[in-house]
Amino acid sequence: MVFRNFIIIILCFLVMSCAHAGIRLNKTRVIFNEKNPSTSITFSNTGKDNYLVEAAVIDPGLNKVSDSFMVIPPIFRSEGGQSSVLKIIRKGGELASDKESDYRLVLNAIPASERNTKERAARVSFSLGFSVKLFYRPESLKHTPDDAYKRLTFHRKDSTTVIARNDSEYNLSLSQLFLGKQQINLNKQPSMIRPFASVVFKTPEAVSEARWRLINDFGGETEEHLSRIQQGD
Repeated sequence: MVFRNFIIIILCFLVMSCAHAGIRLNKTRVIFNEKNPSTSITFSNTGKDNYLVEAAVIDPGLNKVSDSFMVIPPIFRSEGGQSSVLKIIRKGGELASDKESDYRLVLNAIPASERNTKERAARVSFSLGFSVKLFYRPESLKHTPDDAYKRLTFHRKDSTTVIARNDSEYNLSLSQLFLGKQQINLNKQPSMIRPFASVVFKTPEAVSEARWRLINDFGGETEEHLSRIQQGD
């Protein structure tokens, strides 16, 4: 399947391109709670063009379609001016019960006029692809998502290195980060810190504080938080 062969390319496409073409999702992230057998997301086509859309959940660690989730329908035709509801179903398999797991919901929208297989393969890089984060959230987590920010700390390793440490069970996505007066470009540096993991940031000089915002479950921003940078990693 062309979709599987071009997963990495699709992940590099910009959501903005899809918005300009009149196609979009109603969420910027999907939270899949363990207690629910499925969740859904709406694909809207507000333009005039028709598309053949392929959808799948990708395991970013393995760069392949996940064995734990499936999207229904996996392939569908999107008519201009219409919306389609996609259902994401848990297929099975063991996932971590003490922390969130992260995946990507990836969609590739190909103009419906491209019926020829060779033409489609040759032009796949010009199709409209985008992805959103999907977080699988176990029911047994001890803390709430709203408290997760309290467990994000910053540590100075040396004069130009700051380590952001996430001691929570949740995936934390930064929408803004200032280390001292320097704003970190989160398009070029990691913006998500996985549970019980850390990310390293470089600064031109020693800094003593961090100002930051997170993306919440609804795709919005939290209030700005201020943290003193602790000595040592």
